[in-house]
Amino acid sequence: MDAENAEFDLLTILGVTHGFPTYGSHQQHILEFLTQSPVPGPFFGLLVTAACREWLLELHPVLRDVPARPEYSDGDYAAVDAWAEQLVSRIGTRLVVRPIPPERRDRRPLIDRVLDVAEPSTVFLADPTTPDCPD
Repeated sequence: MDAENAEFDLLTILGVTHGFPTYGSHQQHILEFLTQSPVPGPFFGLLVTAACREWLLELHPVLRDVPARPEYSDGDYAAVDAWAEQLVSRIGTRLVVRPIPPERRDRRPLIDRVLDVAEPSTVFLADPTTPDCPD
C-alpha cells in the first residue's frame, strides 16, 4: 500500500461510514491510512473517525445513499449481515481510497480534539506542577 491509494474491503469502509461491526485492527488500519498518522487505540479512533467518514463519503458519493445500518443485539446479526450483503452486491467488495489531504487533517492540540468527543465536565486536566497526593 502506498500513501497515494489503497484498496479496502467495503465492510471495513462501512465500519467507518455507517458503524458496521468490524475488527478493531481493520478499523485502525484504515483510519491510520486515511489520516497518515498512528491511531494507537480506540479512543484515538474516536478523534479521527468523523473526519474519515466525511472524506470517504466525499470520495465515494454512492456511500451517501447507503441506508442506516440495522440495529442488532444479543449476538443476532442476521439483519445487519443481510444489509451488508445487499451493499456488497450493489457496490462491490472493495473500494480504492486516498488519504485525507494534509491541509484538511486536524492538527489542533490533542485536548481540543478530545473535547470534541467528550463532555468538558468529564474531562479532567492534570496540572503537572501539582503533586499527585496532597500533604
